[in-house]
Amino acid sequence: MVSRDLKNTIDSLSEEDRASLASYILHGFEAPTYDVSDETVMDRANELQSGMVREIDHDTLVNGLDLQGGK
Repeated sequence: MVSRDLKNTIDSLSEEDRASLASYILHGFEAPTYDVSDETVMDRANELQSGMVREIDHDTLVNGLDLQGGK
């Protein structure tokens, strides 16, 4: 849990310093690993081209996601 004092300190920083802090924090995470085979990519492309599945736009995707974790 991040303390209110820490949040207040961060809020008082300049935009440049907040960006630097954000960069520092983000670089502290491990890079995600994506393990999707070329075969899987080709299967998905073929499904789309065949009409078996259809594309959706970004807004439709976001609206359909459970971003609140079921809350």
